[in-house]
Amino acid sequence: MPVEGPKSAHLPTPATSVSRSFAGHHDRQSRSTWNQTWRSQPASTMHFQRPPNDVYSLKLRICFCLFWAKSLLAATLFLSCMFFYSWKVYSLHIAAIRPSPPQPETNITIVDPKTGHVRQSCFFNASAGFARVQPQIKHSMVIGFSLDWSYETPTALRNKLDGHSPLIFNAFMGFDANITEPYDRNMLNWYGSEVGRVQGILEVTMMPMAQSSSLYTDSMYDQLGKDLASINSKYKTPVLLRFGHEMNGDWTVYGNKPTDFIKSFRRMAKYVRKYTNMTAMVWGPNIGITYPFNGGGMSESPTSGPDFLLLDTNHDGKINSLDDPYTPFYPGDDVVDWVALSLYYYPFDDCRNCPVPNTYFVDYLTGSGPTTTQVLDPQLVTDMHVYQRVHDFYHMFCTPQTHNKPMLLPETGSPFIPQYVNGSDPSQWSESQIKMGWWNQVLNATILDQFPNLIAAVNFEEAKELGGVLRDWRLTNTSAPLKATQNLLSNFGSNLHQSTDFEYGCDGSVKLKSPS
Repeated sequence: MPVEGPKSAHLPTPATSVSRSFAGHHDRQSRSTWNQTWRSQPASTMHFQRPPNDVYSLKLRICFCLFWAKSLLAATLFLSCMFFYSWKVYSLHIAAIRPSPPQPETNITIVDPKTGHVRQSCFFNASAGFARVQPQIKHSMVIGFSLDWSYETPTALRNKLDGHSPLIFNAFMGFDANITEPYDRNMLNWYGSEVGRVQGILEVTMMPMAQSSSLYTDSMYDQLGKDLASINSKYKTPVLLRFGHEMNGDWTVYGNKPTDFIKSFRRMAKYVRKYTNMTAMVWGPNIGITYPFNGGGMSESPTSGPDFLLLDTNHDGKINSLDDPYTPFYPGDDVVDWVALSLYYYPFDDCRNCPVPNTYFVDYLTGSGPTTTQVLDPQLVTDMHVYQRVHDFYHMFCTPQTHNKPMLLPETGSPFIPQYVNGSDPSQWSESQIKMGWWNQVLNATILDQFPNLIAAVNFEEAKELGGVLRDWRLTNTSAPLKATQNLLSNFGSNLHQSTDFEYGCDGSVKLKSPS
């Protein structure tokens, strides 16, 4: 802060009209007179006197220098600390965005630098009988987690599971033609690097945000293809690209538009396969038990035009529960590597953490059973055989008699609702019971026998508010469900493989490691 100077009433007024020599003489004479006066003053009155102008000025200069020296020192310390912490944050950021691969000497060269396309040794071998990025396993499964990446990482989750290393980790991303960079390239790279740390497979759920595929340029698809190939190469991380998921719903901008969706999906597949076979194309509609979905979303079912004709699969002039909720959106065997189905346990509105029906999973997967009839309008579904024929997802897409595709549950789980807890209600299930009531239906030997092409299931590891009610699907966030999950994985034993069991080839193969 400013230092207040001596008041003008106490300062001698300079005589500007006199010569410099006279002024100096006058100054020496004044100093001598002041010294004599000061020596003659009693000690008790000396504090009322002030030093001559030059002594006082010297003290001011010293104070001024000390003030600015202290200020300069404080500023230097502050800037040094800011620089140090900024450097630390930047170093951590760079380490996360561009970490060194775990084994740099084994990086995969996928693209031939001469042609700019996949090199011959990395061509996909369809005759092997497995799809791109399909684990070559029989009578067994793998699990994964769809993370809330704001606080969770694959490494942290693996550590919580007490040694079990899940194979698949999902991340949601937007793909927007209306902005300069349609997707966050740094985040995509970070996801790949983090999954590479645990030798896993990255599932990318890429959601187009523009109203029409015509708004996307070839260069946008091309860049995404290159970036996915870069993740495959740098981190030895295969990718499952679930492009335009849940396209049969009305809650996405691309929903209920089969013509445009198929065009976009096939276009994406073209640019992915231009650069890599370590990224697989995943086609993933939403479970269609209550199709058509007309809840006032962004894309209502069409009432006329080419898309209406495609969606009216039974040609009765309307889109209703007897129409096929899946096939009109299928892009074709030549561009689909995996099929996927968003399938959760959704309790009825009056259910307050009640028991999970023990046939729910199979009923919804096959489109038939007691839990499906509870949600269907008997006036609309007059013939259950006709209904089941177009709602049995597994047998429509995953058997040798049909498309014979490997199947993934890309997001699944059973929600616990904390606000519904009522200790005096003996019919309520605990959080662990609700979540294991679902997962015991998914991970069991009977399911392996009944659905041999169901390869993977990915838990939705998040808590989310829907309709003002918080629903928690997480398996690892609190001690009781975590312990139950650890027991579940342990009990499934040899039927459940981990990320550390596999090795990846640039041709898209995912093979079990040879016993050492």
